[in-house]
Order: sequence, then structure tokens, then C-alpha cells
Amino acid sequence: MKAVSIRELKNNPSAALHAAREHPVMVLNRHQPEALLVHLDDDLLLTDPGVRKALATALYRDQSLSLGRAARFSGLSIAAFIQHVSKMGIPVVRGGNQRRRRRRSNPHMANRPVAADASPLIGMAAAGAFDLLRSLFGQVTVTTIVHDEVLAGGELPGVRDLTSAVEARWVTVARTRIDTLEFVDLDAGEASTLTLTLEHPGLSLVLMDEAFGQVCAREHGLTVIGVAGVLLAAKEARLVQSIRP
Repeated sequence: MKAVSIRELKNNPSAALHAAREHPVMVLNRHQPEALLVHLDDDLLLTDPGVRKALATALYRDQSLSLGRAARFSGLSIAAFIQHVSKMGIPVVRGGNQRRRRRRSNPHMANRPVAADASPLIGMAAAGAFDLLRSLFGQVTVTTIVHDEVLAGGELPGVRDLTSAVEARWVTVARTRIDTLEFVDLDAGEASTLTLTLEHPGLSLVLMDEAFGQVCAREHGLTVIGVAGVLLAAKEARLVQSIRP
């Protein structure tokens, strides 16, 4: 294993990076090991999902990657990545006491009835921001399939939040026919959500994270956003102080 001092690394980083392509390089600080320089070979380290998730988490924590880019790098959906970093104690939103904040109207989002897929509900719950959906949209509709998908999580984020929201009647559970042949490439929750929205013109917005589901929604003339879009809308409406980039 090759070793370089911090001074050598600063003076000639390209040499250390070149050496790391062959073998890990030990970085020394006053003759003591300080760090290990490893080349991120796509055929080696980055094929390990655990390594990708750990790197994405560290880069997001240090604000080197945005939420969306970190999720993509980790190989997780945004909702799943939010759930992961929340478990690690890394906040996604800050200052979410919307009752004390003066709300700035958002003509594109305010009181706009929406239909939601399971992933955004779980993601917002994991971020501790589920009630922002009520503040932004007033009323949220989910299909019975989506409702059951979230509640199937047991103690996972979203179960208690969705149950309470249904009891408070700002989330409505709607039945939809299982005629989703037009969306055979989507899972049942996504397909039922799009079917419901197309059947009810009053539902003018779809909350969905899955990329292909978003493509299908737009192809049918629907407006669709994911968790990241909801959090940005909350920030623009001054419902939260900030969100992690």
C-alpha cells in the first residue's frame, strides 16, 4: 500500500489519485494514518448498494448533494431516502410550525385538491412533515389500494399520520374500479391513483414519486409532483423555515 503525506497530497493530488487506481493510498498526518484514499471503481465499490447508500448519506449530510441527487445516487426513491436519513438523525425540514408562521399564498398549490400515491405520504411522514399536505392542499384523496399499502407498513412512517388524517377527514379514501389496464406497467397504487384522478376532474394534481408514473401522468395531461416538489412548495409558502438542499 502506498502512503502519502497531507502535504504531498495537496502539492500533487493527481499522483495520489493515479496511484489509488491501482491500490488504496494511505494519507498520513505527522506520520500517523489520517485517511484512506480509495478509487471509486464502478466495477468494484460502487456496485455495492450499501456503499452507495453510505456515500449518498454522507454527501447529503454535508450538503454536497441535493435530496434528489442523493436519493438517485443511493438507488433509493426520494421517500425511502428521506426515511433512511431521518432514522440517521439527519433532518430534512426545519421550522415546521406552520401555525406560528404567516403563510404566503401559493396560487399553484393552495387549496388544490390532490390525489396521492403511497410513496409521497410515507416520505412526508418520515420527514415529520405530513401535516404540510393539509396546509398546502386542504384536502387529499387516496384510493383504497394506496390507503392499504401505507397501513401495511405497521409501525413504519405514515401509518399513524394517515390514520389520524382520515379520522380528521382531511384525507378521503375513495374507491376506484380495478380497470387499470391502461397502466399495466405501474404498480397497483400508482395505477389506481391515476385512474381515480382521470375519473374525477376536480382532482387537479397528483402526488407521485415514481419516475415512470410521473411520465404516465403527464402523458394524460395531469400535473404531478413528488416529495421534493411538495417540500419546495411548503418553503415557498413559508410553512417551513428551510429544507435541506
